[in-house]
Order: sequence, then C-alpha cells, then structure tokens
Amino acid sequence: MTISRIRSSLLALALQLVLVSAALAIEPPGIEHYPLTHAPTPQQPSGPPHPGHEPPSGIEDGGPDFDVYDVHDPEMFRQPDLSTYGAGVPQTTGWWLAWDYMRWTVSVPKKQIIGNPYVQNTFVPTFTQTELGQYGTIDTGFMNNGPINGYRWEGGFQDEDRGFFLSAFRLYTHDQYLTAQPNVWVPFSALPAPNGVTALQGFIDPNNRGFDADINNNGVFGRYGKTPVAGIFVNTPADFGDLVNLPVVFRSMTVQTKTNTWGAEANYQWRLPQGQKHTAWDLFAGPRYLKFDEQLFISGTGGILDAAWWNTRASNNLVGGQIGIRGRYQHGRLTATTEGRFMAAADVQILSQLGQIASTATPGVRATRDGLPLTLMRTGWSTQTRTTTWAPLGELRFDLYYQVFNKVSLNFGWTGMVADGIARPNNITNYELPRLGILTKGENRGTLFMQGISFGVTFNR
Repeated sequence: MTISRIRSSLLALALQLVLVSAALAIEPPGIEHYPLTHAPTPQQPSGPPHPGHEPPSGIEDGGPDFDVYDVHDPEMFRQPDLSTYGAGVPQTTGWWLAWDYMRWTVSVPKKQIIGNPYVQNTFVPTFTQTELGQYGTIDTGFMNNGPINGYRWEGGFQDEDRGFFLSAFRLYTHDQYLTAQPNVWVPFSALPAPNGVTALQGFIDPNNRGFDADINNNGVFGRYGKTPVAGIFVNTPADFGDLVNLPVVFRSMTVQTKTNTWGAEANYQWRLPQGQKHTAWDLFAGPRYLKFDEQLFISGTGGILDAAWWNTRASNNLVGGQIGIRGRYQHGRLTATTEGRFMAAADVQILSQLGQIASTATPGVRATRDGLPLTLMRTGWSTQTRTTTWAPLGELRFDLYYQVFNKVSLNFGWTGMVADGIARPNNITNYELPRLGILTKGENRGTLFMQGISFGVTFNR
C-alpha cells in the first residue's frame, strides 16, 4: 500500500469520528437540561422557560417535584441520622413501641401491732408478772418495701403535631411471711353478750385443782358453788364475780401479706411548637386506672381461740382523668426526657374480710390454768363493704435514651408515684370479738408511694 493511500484512509476515518461526535451532541427540540436541585446553577439562568421549551409534565420551575437524594429509608436498623439541619430536634412520626423492665419498691403501711393497740396493757391476774413478761405481741414491722419486679408496655401513633398512646404496667405479686412462736399475744376487745358477759371473760384454774378459782374470795368457786368443810361443793348460783378477762395467747402464729399492683392509661397527645434547638415538648391527657390490691392473712393455733384465722383484703380502684407534659432534650445519640403526670381520681374501695375463730372451743367444760371463755363458741364470718375516697395521684419520670440504630434506642430511667386515700388491710382490721370487722372511719385513707428504676428498648420514638 502506498503512502498516499494510507493518508487518504486516515483522513476519512477522522472525518467519520467528527460527524458521529456532532450527532451525539445534538438534543431533541423542546428539551433543556434541568439540574437536580431547585436552585438555578450558574449555567442555568433563573426565570420561566423560553417559548417552545416548556418542561415536561411533573417538572416545575427549577427542577423535578422531588429530590432523588431525599428518598425515605424505612430500614429500622441502619445508622441514625444525627444531623438537626439547623431545625432543632428531629421529630419522629408514625407508630412507636416501648418496653421496660422495672424494679420498684412499694411503701409499707405504718407499723402497728397485730391486734387492738388500745387494749395492749389490759392483762388481768391470770398470770404472774414474771410470766407476763414472757408473753409478747408481734407487729407489721416485718413488712418490707421490695424491690419488686415488673414490666411496662407503651405504644402509639404520632403525626406531625398530634397523636395518641397507650401505657400499661404491672408489678408481680409481692409475698411476705412471718412465723412467730411460742406465746404470741394478740390483744382483742370484746362485745358483751345479752347476759353482760363478753367473749373474753371466763373462769380459770391457776393451780390445776380441777375447779374454778375463787377470785373475789367470797367462798363461792365460780360455777362450782360453795365448798363446805367436808370438801363437797354445795350447788349455788355461779359466781360471776370470779370471771376474769382472758388474754388471747397463741402457741404459734403465721402472718402473710400479698400485694398486687397494675395500671393502664390512654392519652391523646399534642406537640408544642419547636422551642430551643435541642428541646421539644408534648402535652397529653386522657383516662387512667390504677389497681392496688393488698391482703393480710393471719392464722394462729393454741390458746382460747384455737384454731383461728382471718383474711382482710383492701382492693383500691383508682379511676380518673389525667393530664401530663413530656419534655425531651437531644444531643447526638443521647436523649434525656422528663414527664409529669397528675390524676384527679376517685378510689372505689372494696374492703372484705373472711375468718373463723375458736374452731375447737367447747363452752362449759372444766376451766384450765390459762382459762376458759364462758360464752365463746366457734364463730365464722364473711363481710364486705364498699366506699369511695378522694385519691389524687402524681407521677414523675426521668429517662435517658441512647440511639443505637436509626429507630432503635436503649433507655434507662426512674419513676416515682404517690397517691393518697389508699386503704391498707392492717390499718382497717377491727380486732373485736366475737367476730372481727372492718374499720372505715379514717383508717382507710393512707398514703402510697412507689418508685424504682427501669431499663428497656424503644422503637421509633
């Protein structure tokens, strides 16, 4: 091949490349370049398009109606976006859920003796002073405030400025026991029978001689009558002057308390306008219910009430309307929140008692050293009363969240709750024979305080 022919082939190839490049640079008529951002670029003057060059459908001035770089990512476990973009705390929307493990304490009622505190010093000469010192009573000082395990569920839906949420918690049953022996004295008061003799009055035989003692020293030995010189009793009317007030002394006693607590609420929520750069506030209101149920079960054996048991139960049902406020402060992955709640509640109290005393009592038999009640018989009863008290409730909560993923956070917090007008069974038990009962004249209005820590996981809140 000659040099001139090679030169002609190279020129033809170069001309073809130029023509192809020019064809690729030509655009269809009526279409112009639009940038991906809304603001005009130096190469794109602002203003309406030239006639004959209108943008296609779905494209406004300055670009398309969506930003291809701002597509929402629904992945829950991707890395969080911590930028505030100069607009404050990013507000989450949509459905959210939270679960907490709780470890709380519940305040114990005021310590008092098991029995009637107003008759604790009414011993009579059934025993000598030395023997009386060996007999004691027990009180509710064995009760402790926990800690008690529990859990809390919360969840709801939040729009830009409004939403709702549900919340419920439960503390597991808190059981406490006390066993005391021997010689456990429980002071009782007693109502008189129609003949004027109370259930705690009886004859005694302190010397175990086989007959009633002559307490008033008039020569008549209780139910046995007068003893002549020959040692034979003469039938005479019973000498009620020989009756004594017998103490209730059990050989052994068991005391058990059982406490159950749970609650639920439903709230409508409003988001307040954004405040400072790192702070946001919410208001909420709705109905709330709190259940506080406590039982006091006592059983004893031995003594004049052998065998005896009684179970007193106070079921508190707090119902009312609640208002609250929640604030949060966010910095990076950490978010601190505080919540305050107040409920104007009515406590519908269901107070009940079931029991039985003197299961083996047999009136009229020979008196013993410890005494024998003259009129006391086996007695069982079941009683219930309903009453309503004013029971305001306040709650304060602090939580610290650490954002692990885009919509997953771990949290640790503290909650305190106080309520008034609460009935506790050890305060309302009426220690009065022949059957016990329930006290409601101020004894059913106590203060309850619960507090403790919690930690859990939160999704999209």
